[in-house]
Amino acid sequence: MALRKFKSVHEKHIRELIKANQIDASEVQAIMDETGISNQGYSSLYKCLSLKGNVKKLCILPKPMWVNSRCHEVNSEVLNKLGAPFHIHAIFSTKDREVEFNEHTNIFFDLEALQRYAIHFFEVTTTECSGILKFVLKLDECELLKCKKMERVTITLMNRALDPSITKKDARFFNVQSENNILPLGSF
Repeated sequence: MALRKFKSVHEKHIRELIKANQIDASEVQAIMDETGISNQGYSSLYKCLSLKGNVKKLCILPKPMWVNSRCHEVNSEVLNKLGAPFHIHAIFSTKDREVEFNEHTNIFFDLEALQRYAIHFFEVTTTECSGILKFVLKLDECELLKCKKMERVTITLMNRALDPSITKKDARFFNVQSENNILPLGSF
């Protein structure tokens, strides 16, 4: 009888420890996005790290279905802010080959919707920019989908980057080469 009582106390402490250290699904989704971990990869990792025994599976990581649900919420938030993305459907011919553009090879957002969102994202006021917004298009190579190399087109608002009165110590400062202060216009 005493052995069961200690086992119950032990399980209670394990549950409390795991609950106190539970990682939020939003944090996991952000890490997955930044590192390119797929939902299937996360599910495998979750299964591997879950404690097994007489107690139900316990893990400080959120269940894969919670992370997947958060992913759908984030995608919905993006659609609400930027509008639905679109794809170019065309075949481009070069001397060497033909490239087919379809829903699997490109994705774009409406430029005006993205610019409106950038104003809110960067919290730029009319007074601050004297009514003139300075956007720049950036083009670089990236790996977005299943390790395929793609060209990425982004925009950023350059008003603060070009303002000599904003120093590195200012909270509004950002590096022009920053990966954090760009908004995705498209990739192909």
